[in-house]
Formats: sequence, structure tokens, C-alpha cells
Amino acid sequence: MGSRCRGRGRVRRGEDESRIPSSWEASYACERRQGPHGRKSRPGQGVEAMATEICCKATVRLKYSFSMRSKAVATSKRIQYAALPYRRTGAADPEVMLVTSRGRQRWIIPKGWRHGGRAACDSAAREAFEEAGILGEVGRRSVGSFRYKKRLKKGRVAVCNVHVFPLNVARQRPQWPEKNQRDIKWVSVKEAAEAVQNARLSKIILRWAQIAAAPKRRARRLPATRQATPRYKRLIWRAPR
Repeated sequence: MGSRCRGRGRVRRGEDESRIPSSWEASYACERRQGPHGRKSRPGQGVEAMATEICCKATVRLKYSFSMRSKAVATSKRIQYAALPYRRTGAADPEVMLVTSRGRQRWIIPKGWRHGGRAACDSAAREAFEEAGILGEVGRRSVGSFRYKKRLKKGRVAVCNVHVFPLNVARQRPQWPEKNQRDIKWVSVKEAAEAVQNARLSKIILRWAQIAAAPKRRARRLPATRQATPRYKRLIWRAPR
């Protein structure tokens, strides 16, 4: 036979087979010329340089994915419920109760997570008792909502959407769960709006005060409908005596 094939090299009769490159050597030489992905390599750039470039790009993509994941954790939205405690005194405007936060000691209103399967307004009233020890009648409808960033465990941050419910305070117990952790005070509506640092919450307090001070509209009574009198009286049969 004239010739026989071995790998990618062609062997002729009388030629030394040790000088013929094997299949992996031929592929290695091809990668050195074109790169691992079929691209032409620059002068002086071999397989090692191309591998280093690929590893660097993979590292950048991995860091980007982790940064996007952390940003998603930081912007995750959660729902909380807050109570706006108030009482009516001899003054025209009602007074509002504020409590301090446990972390930065800022003036806020009682708020927290939902308690089990309770309604939203009942969860707000429960938070008011735990943080300020107050009891009263809570409104069933929310007067507004605001957002703030809450620090969670392991350095995570969550954006909480807080729904506010008015609470007409009837009395305050001498002891409550977080008595030694927070301070409380009764202030006017204007002072409460200035004390809180959340601009949205300040607007909610002022708007609620305007609605509460407005005179309540009486429900319009519809005119009573006249009862239709029968045109002919029905004769009642009575048995003869």
C-alpha cells in the first residue's frame, strides 16, 4: 500500500512515524493558532493567555451576579402595620402619641409585622399595646402608607411598606412588654409631624388631622314612602250570633 493514515498526519512509505504529530498535538497546535474558541490569537498569545482571559471574564460575570442578587435582597418589599394613637382633650386638635425606635432612638409611631392570622388593623393595635401599652378603638380603614428601610439580620436591608390605622386611645396599662426599651410622649399634631423624620408619614399625620377635625356629614334621610291604601276594603265574614 502506498500510504496509511495515523491521526491527522499522513504517513508515507519509508517515513519515520515518530516525527508525525498525533491527534492531540495537532489540535494543540491549531488552538495555539486560532485560540480555544476558533478566534485568531494575537502574536505572542497562546492557550494559557486565552484561558486566563476566559477565567477573568467568568470572575467578572460571577461578581455581577452576586451584586445583582444582593441588590434584589436589599430591595425586597415587605408589609408592616402601624397605629396612629390619638386622644381628644379640651383643645381643638387631638394629641398624637409618639414612641422611640429601639435602634436609633428616633420618634416614630408603633408599627410591626402581622400577628398570625389577625386582620391588619388588629395587628396595628397589638403593636401599639406592645410598644406603648395603650388600648382603644382602632379604625378599620387605613389612612395612608409610607415606606422605610429596615435593617435585618446578617446586614440585610428590606424596604417595608407600612399601612397606618388610627387608634383612639381609651387607657394605658401600667406595664407593657417594651416599657423599658422605648420612650413615649403626647404631642400636638404639628409637633408630631415635625418630630418624625419620614416625610410621607408627616403628610399622613397632617392629612388625618384635617379629616378628623372636619365636621361629620349627616346621612341624608330618604323620604318615607306612603303606604298604599286598598281601594276597596275587604269584607270580613263573621258568623251570625
